[in-house]
Amino acid sequence: MATSAMTWYGLVLAKARGESIPTHTAIDKDGTPTTDPGAAMDGALLSFDRDYKGSGLAMMIEILGGPLVGATYGQIEGEWGSLFLAIDPNLLVDLSAFKANCSDLIQKVKAVRKADGVDEIRIPGERASLSRKEAEKTGMVEVDDAILKQLGYVS
Repeated sequence: MATSAMTWYGLVLAKARGESIPTHTAIDKDGTPTTDPGAAMDGALLSFDRDYKGSGLAMMIEILGGPLVGATYGQIEGEWGSLFLAIDPNLLVDLSAFKANCSDLIQKVKAVRKADGVDEIRIPGERASLSRKEAEKTGMVEVDDAILKQLGYVS
């Protein structure tokens, strides 16, 4: 998940399509708000909430995937880093109770009243999981034509 207002790939796709990005998403290299994905790539994406809490979370994620593992931080160039963290729930709580409580939480989230025009409430990662299952079933991965064009697969 991105702690920024949009993902880097969102910028890449918008630039490839010749589209603008939403307002309040990014700033250019001079710190001026921009809707130009290219200018945003030379500047910075804002945090998802455009506030100090989102910035704090973003800083912690940057530290975990950068300085903590000896990788690049604060820019795209360089050696990317990854941190894998494993927690054994049994050290904290009974595993069956943990699973039951997580399932209950998901059910509670999915059971809330939906906003007008919303058909389904999804939990984080659910859409990606469905896309992966579909790709495994069909053997196909959908790639945007603008990206395929940049890669030289379509003209």
